Amino acid sequence: KAPAVADLVRNQLVDEPEAKVAVFAHHRDVLEILRAALEPYGLVYVDGDTPHAARVTAMDRFRDDPAVRVFLGQSKACETGINLAAARTAY
Repeated sequence: KAPAVADLVRNQLVDEPEAKVAVFAHHRDVLEILRAALEPYGLVYVDGDTPHAARVTAMDRFRDDPAVRVFLGQSKACETGINLAAARTAY
């Protein structure tokens, strides 16, 4: 299913050049498939091993940098303390 989700997100990013999208998955192998497919659109990544300071930096870059259009996060790692108000869509 990850390739289909990657296609869905990629299509949105192409169709909506200003859109920012947050994508969440549970399993790291799924996250890696999505990461490889969506990295060309400007991506920040958070998983359970991401230190707090790096999480904050990822959120800030997603919010402030127009070149960073995708926030990819492991769902468990992003349950609390994540501000993704810049996202137009979450998957």
